[in-house]
Amino acid sequence: MTSTIGERLAASAGWLDGIAEQLQPLVQRVVEASPQVKNAVDGTWLRTPLHPALTDVPVGAYTTSVVLDAADALTGSEAARNGADAALAVGIASSLPAAATGAGDWRTLQGADRRLGLIPRIGQRRRAAGVRHLARAARRRAAGRGACDVGGRVRAQHPGRASRR
Repeated sequence: MTSTIGERLAASAGWLDGIAEQLQPLVQRVVEASPQVKNAVDGTWLRTPLHPALTDVPVGAYTTSVVLDAADALTGSEAARNGADAALAVGIASSLPAAATGAGDWRTLQGADRRLGLIPRIGQRRRAAGVRHLARAARRRAAGRGACDVGGRVRAQHPGRASRR
């Protein structure tokens, strides 16, 4: 039988069960402490799970920011530059609700699904991505938007080489 990468990863990550057994009851208590919180996180009011829809917002916003950064780098367009900054802000603002609803969905999972769902919760990648996006926005503000490259890193000014802007 063919299995997906996620299935193979979950099957090989039995060590996550101990962490999940400790963490899942805490998440359950937080989410289920209030019917309003539970209904909001579960998407009851929308009659569909909320997490899948909310994850599209930060992913799309971060992607849009990179594309608009590239357009700005190629054309020097102020509209592209401002759009990239706005898209980055939307991505940062929308990451927390996406993560919260993901944790809410995870609280009821068991077995391999619970292990697979735990990986983003404990992984450094997600936290590092959030910190990276916040740092990118801060660099833009501190160094001046024109001093940043497509990835939001501050461009090094080389002696004898004029800045593009």
